[in-house]
Amino acid sequence: MTAERSATGAGRDLDVVVLGATGLTGRLVARHLHERSRATGARWAVAGRSPDRLAAVLDELGAPDVPSLVVDLRDGPALERVARRTRVVLDLAGPYSSTADAVVAACVRGGASYVDLSGEVPAVARTVRTWHGPARRAGVRVVQVSGYEALPADLAVLLACRRAEEADAAGGPASAQVAEGPRADGPPTDGPGAEGPFGDGPGAAGPVVAVAVTSTARPPRRRIGLSDAVSGGTLQSLVEVLGDEDARVAGDPAALVPDARAARRVRRRSPLALRPRVVHGRVLGPVIPAAFIDPPVLHRTAALLAAERGVPHSPAALAEGVEMGAAGGPAGALSLLAAAASSGLQAGVLALTRLPAPVRRRLAAALGRTLPGSGSGPRGDVLEGWTWSVRAEALTRSGARGTALLEGTGHPGYLATARMVAEVGLLLARTAEDPPRTGHLTPALAVGLDGLPELAHAGLVLRA
Repeated sequence: MTAERSATGAGRDLDVVVLGATGLTGRLVARHLHERSRATGARWAVAGRSPDRLAAVLDELGAPDVPSLVVDLRDGPALERVARRTRVVLDLAGPYSSTADAVVAACVRGGASYVDLSGEVPAVARTVRTWHGPARRAGVRVVQVSGYEALPADLAVLLACRRAEEADAAGGPASAQVAEGPRADGPPTDGPGAEGPFGDGPGAAGPVVAVAVTSTARPPRRRIGLSDAVSGGTLQSLVEVLGDEDARVAGDPAALVPDARAARRVRRRSPLALRPRVVHGRVLGPVIPAAFIDPPVLHRTAALLAAERGVPHSPAALAEGVEMGAAGGPAGALSLLAAAASSGLQAGVLALTRLPAPVRRRLAAALGRTLPGSGSGPRGDVLEGWTWSVRAEALTRSGARGTALLEGTGHPGYLATARMVAEVGLLLARTAEDPPRTGHLTPALAVGLDGLPELAHAGLVLRA
């Protein structure tokens, strides 16, 4: 272990700092860390601009002894001082397009790992280009899109591909398509280089050529309004994407694959698809809140694993969807209509990102003033009572298949996401002195298959 890497874990008085702890998701993250610290002994702190609001968060939790760090996102030296005190910074102070770079810079220079929830693909792509190399050299991890939008699908696909490769090596049966195949039971095992790639592996007789991901979400038995489903922070993040200088990147499935040749292969093999589909009698619509967030993450996981193995990245065809109901009868017609409406809305959002920059910026400014601001969104019992699942199925060239089913509880976009982010932070803190991987990582590669059981504390469990 180098002296530089050792410094990322040793001599720090904190394990995790929650930046942006006064926002909706930040408060939920703080609550989860407070509850888990009793079992883990983790040393954590909250950070933000307002000492009064930070104190109110801690009073609400009954945690007066938790440190409160006052810091402004525009104060680089102050952010670096925070980073030098902790192993991990959880950045909940979105939207991220204009703020994340300063926090990531402070973390890399201060030797702390960084985790956020950003679904702002153009901003994440810039972070990959700018900070992957420096983060690797500093021995730290930068992990973005670490909530429901990508983490469950990323882990499920990683495990499904691993199981497909194992089935292929064992001479598994051929299959014509990836859809609802047999489940592969048994716990995953992990080790250096053990994960199966979303593409070619060394000596693989049948690399993974197709992956299907299907998600479901069941709300509590009560009336759910728009503000109960989507927070102001999420809406403001979409506004940030629209106004971003690199907005056109938003619909690019290869946005997080910097190698130009590999990126072209991803776009050719696995273009983004928003249209509704019917699979085995069930209507599938585009992933909510945006179908363009996690494909770049999944393809980056594959590209990073291929690089680890020293082989070219051979992307698989990715098909995703959220289940919206049965396809038959009047109810099926309504399901198809809802799926088509969601497809049209998301296609419209992507079309706006292609407008001339001055037009986009004016539109983004107007929407930013009109839509609810950060901090608004679902609260109380609306956060509880949700159940959801993410199922991934992978098919190799020779027809062997692997599946993985993850199930979760709690509002997927907020309560479950907050718990996931907190658990990722705790896991990175525990491995800070000798991380298995460093650089700009995807959630699945930061957690690893051996870290998946830890996410049971976030309500996310492997069912099959």
